[in-house]
Amino acid sequence: MLVSILLLVSFLYLGFRFLRGVLHDFFPELVPGIIDTASIATLRTSALDDDDNMTSVKSYDYVIVGGGTAGCVLASRLTEDRSITVLVIEPGHSDLKQIFSRIPGAFNKLFRTAADWNLYTTSQGRAGSRRMWWPRGKMLGGCSSMNAMIYMRCSPDDFDEWSRDYSCKGWAYKDLEPYFVKAEGFSPSASWPVDEAPHGHEGPWKVGYSWWTPLHDSFISACEKLGIKKVSDINAGSGILGVTRLQTFIDPQGRRSSASVSYLTHDVIKRPNLTIAVGQTATRILFNIKNGTKTSSSSSSSSSSSSSGQDKGQQPLPRAIGVEMASSASSVKYIVRANKEVILTAGAVHTPQLLTLSGVGPCDELARVGVPLVRHLSGVGRNLQDHIFVSVVKKANQGASLMHLAHPIKSIPPLLQWIRTGKGPMTTNVGEVAAFLRGCDLPNKTPGVRDLCSGPRSADLEILGAPVCYVDHGFHKPTVAGGDYVVAGIVGLRPDSVGSIIVENNSIFTPPVINPDVLSTPNDREIMLLGLKETIKVMDVDTYKKHTTEWYWPPNADKMTDDQLSQFITQSCETLYHPVGTAKMGDGAMHEDVVVNSRDLRVVGVSGLRVCDASIFPRIVAGHPCAVVVAVAEKFADMLKKEASS
Repeated sequence: MLVSILLLVSFLYLGFRFLRGVLHDFFPELVPGIIDTASIATLRTSALDDDDNMTSVKSYDYVIVGGGTAGCVLASRLTEDRSITVLVIEPGHSDLKQIFSRIPGAFNKLFRTAADWNLYTTSQGRAGSRRMWWPRGKMLGGCSSMNAMIYMRCSPDDFDEWSRDYSCKGWAYKDLEPYFVKAEGFSPSASWPVDEAPHGHEGPWKVGYSWWTPLHDSFISACEKLGIKKVSDINAGSGILGVTRLQTFIDPQGRRSSASVSYLTHDVIKRPNLTIAVGQTATRILFNIKNGTKTSSSSSSSSSSSSSGQDKGQQPLPRAIGVEMASSASSVKYIVRANKEVILTAGAVHTPQLLTLSGVGPCDELARVGVPLVRHLSGVGRNLQDHIFVSVVKKANQGASLMHLAHPIKSIPPLLQWIRTGKGPMTTNVGEVAAFLRGCDLPNKTPGVRDLCSGPRSADLEILGAPVCYVDHGFHKPTVAGGDYVVAGIVGLRPDSVGSIIVENNSIFTPPVINPDVLSTPNDREIMLLGLKETIKVMDVDTYKKHTTEWYWPPNADKMTDDQLSQFITQSCETLYHPVGTAKMGDGAMHEDVVVNSRDLRVVGVSGLRVCDASIFPRIVAGHPCAVVVAVAEKFADMLKKEASS
């Protein structure tokens, strides 16, 4: 019987791989992405180097660099106007080719595969001198195709802070809320009723409530016993404080609703004005410096700070006119022209890398790697912020967890159930429940903890619950094979630590130097300790404790001293996959470190180039940022449409 089941699963998997290849070869409109770059771009030759305007090059109105979360939204929305042509350049391939992207509960099977950039940080002194691993989605949909599918608008205070403190007028919550609604296709749940009025129902992005592990009812009860209020819906616009069941972007059929699946639908990818190049990496942005956009000295100073060094009067700004791309460091290069603009949506890691290698960035960094200066912008690659996560794991009673989903045999019945019905535990997003807290409000707060929340409705700590042993990104194998384990992890939502991303050399195919500088401030270390102690308290409340047997990670967690817990944080903290801020938006006339003007998302001091992804966040949001990226992209698409019609 066992052999028969294994043969069946093997046959299904091999059949899937065969069919996806056939579909792409014979019905390319069903699987987004064109591999034949020569058919959609122009081979770069020396004869083209003297053509400053690239008049003989294959052209599109907009060239979108990066087919990730924001890139998919923009590609879909901009091509609603059939007179506008768009090219998307994506280094990976379609997420439809990744079966583990479709199965919600299997998302970590994408880690360290061809669908993952598989990045590492520099040695982190406050994290045990470890090089921390950073997975990033390398496929259409980007990280929305491989993350834990948590749908969270974050706190309205976060965006009001952008507007108030970072000169980002037009990006307050009232400005973004309509775009959260526009994107959302909300499905209610009878088991967790909420007021549906704040939600959108007509949007392409499927949002709702997926699998719920009964253990997490006890997690909520434990939080309530500690004075943490139960909140039905943290996405209703009234704040995020409290404990709640998390909403997910998993569709009613039990499949991940990535940005690619949601926005690049069958009808969208058939549009003749949309072209998607896959397997191609943008190697640099091409500029016309000789005949750039003319601007007066006053308008130039408002968009380029002190970097021009040109005579007053009419000053030409370098203009982005196209993109160079290649499939590898040794392959031939192709180029395309942007009739209107180039839009960077490559994410918080690769957007600053590409800007720098195109000559837009700190002048000393450009000189170090031998890249000609186009525009000095000191903020490119700086202001890196990320959320840090520390797991606490307990052994659980038999059947209390979902550990069987990782077992090669026990996972077969739920996998077959998912294939057959789209239901069952494989529809879990793993991170099913969370409590959002203000460290300053906790009774055991130490004097060293500062209030860095964006406002009274926001949080600086999150306790994230999951019915599995999630240690080392899920790669850790528990000591008791086949046993049950549960995790609650503490997340620092408002880090004080700021890092950077700089280029290693002048090749886009060399991973950049990532230094998040985690836990580098006393406040970050103090608040993580405070949150870890609160997490242990939650897991030790009798309503939750009765489902568990003993502490596993770390052993005897409830008996550890503060020094021991601090050392545990140092040795075990990991990224929660939320890097932002490396092309900070704001008012380029007021702040030297601003890279993108908030009024129109144009890169400071150049024309024809814009950025729309998590790199523009001036300050990290207090929560899981995927929904924010989608809303930002929806808003930006409307901004571009209004500009075109004016």
